[in-house]
Amino acid sequence: MSLLQSLQAKNRQPILTVDTATDLMAITSTFVVPAGLALNDVIEMGPIPNGYVLVDLSVAFPDCDSNGTPTIKFDAGVLSGNWLDSNGAGRTCGSEFFAADVGAQTGSLTRMNKAAGMQIAPTTNDRSWGLKVNVAAATLTTGATITGTIFVRPKIEGI
Repeated sequence: MSLLQSLQAKNRQPILTVDTATDLMAITSTFVVPAGLALNDVIEMGPIPNGYVLVDLSVAFPDCDSNGTPTIKFDAGVLSGNWLDSNGAGRTCGSEFFAADVGAQTGSLTRMNKAAGMQIAPTTNDRSWGLKVNVAAATLTTGATITGTIFVRPKIEGI
């Protein structure tokens, strides 16, 4: 298992936040599929700022598996550790947002489809969300760009 990072994580972009208690904020991250992306690899896509809760998530998958019978599937969820933790081997990715999604097999937009994604409590540390390779590609399409956007809001009344 390898920990890979979006362009935003690699460039250590700061987390931008808003001050108004009910403003929605969109955070977009991109990841270029490298050669060798394998089963159980974790991709740190972007931050979930401290004190914020997730409202929605969407991932635009290009065709990441050019085989006539594509197999690639992804999970999306919260990563263990903090945003930009360097302990790659120790980071894990949950499936709170979606699991075993086939969107990357032919290219499509996948939205959060699990209630658990909206029920994650805010924390006092900056966390990450990401993708995990649930099933490896039959024929990986290197150079394909995955784009993910989360929508977050500041916590209100504890949630």
